[in-house]
Amino acid sequence: GGTATLLPGDEIDITAHTTTEFLIDVRRGAGITSAVFTHQMILRNSGNFIPKVTGLHRITLIGVSGSGGVSGNTAGSCASGAGGGGVCIDVRQLVADTPYSYAAGSGAPSFTYAGAPANGVAGGAATFTVAGYATMTANSGQGGNAAAIGPVLGGLGGTASGGAVNITGGRGGNIIGNANTGVYATGGGAVGYQGKAYNGGDIITGGSLATASGGAAGGGKGGDAAQGGKGGGAGAGGAGGDDLTGSGGAGGVNLEGVGPVTGSPSDASAILAKFLRGYLTANGSGSAGI
Repeated sequence: GGTATLLPGDEIDITAHTTTEFLIDVRRGAGITSAVFTHQMILRNSGNFIPKVTGLHRITLIGVSGSGGVSGNTAGSCASGAGGGGVCIDVRQLVADTPYSYAAGSGAPSFTYAGAPANGVAGGAATFTVAGYATMTANSGQGGNAAAIGPVLGGLGGTASGGAVNITGGRGGNIIGNANTGVYATGGGAVGYQGKAYNGGDIITGGSLATASGGAAGGGKGGDAAQGGKGGGAGAGGAGGDDLTGSGGAGGVNLEGVGPVTGSPSDASAILAKFLRGYLTANGSGSAGI
């Protein structure tokens, strides 16, 4: 899901996420003391961040998503979801009352349906600059794709660079096969804020009806779909259910394992408090194709 570079004095926490996946938290020691973060700020737009104190600051950049593709109005039209933004995390020594430039990354523009397939586009990159360090960058996910006839690939996830931890976003769902008689759209990829980025669900085979896959989230990939199915959207605590028969895929569970998720602000707050302790610029999972 990503890379991390350890330096002398660093500490790591490894927590089992599933039987095959682990969450790794890196605390920068910098040869002095372990970094402990007790205050969080959210920075938006672009400008200068001016710290109040001199010391270690954990900086987390989350790239914006791309915009989803837009299908046409004829049978066989396809539109895929966009990629999720990249994640870049580092701990850096900042000096009080010194301005440090940042950009949150502009969102991808939306599209007005014009009757013909149209590809989505990427947004702007999130950056944070500290003299003497590599510039931290979290790139936008790529836009979804569209075509009159499939197959169509989902937008790729945004990359990240310059941090101790750099995580590429999940891709949008692929449209692998269709029958050229329905319309097809896939969900967007997710941001890897839990250490791994998940993909939007794929459309395996199409039917004569509209077929749509689920969007990804922090807890898993979107549900796949086939034969007029509707894959379930993922939740913060689990993947979306597949629908390969047209019966409907269940949504993913929330952080407490309860689902399907209906969208709880408290869940989102719990995620941010647990995984994004530091300075946050912008975030976004990939937009779905339409």
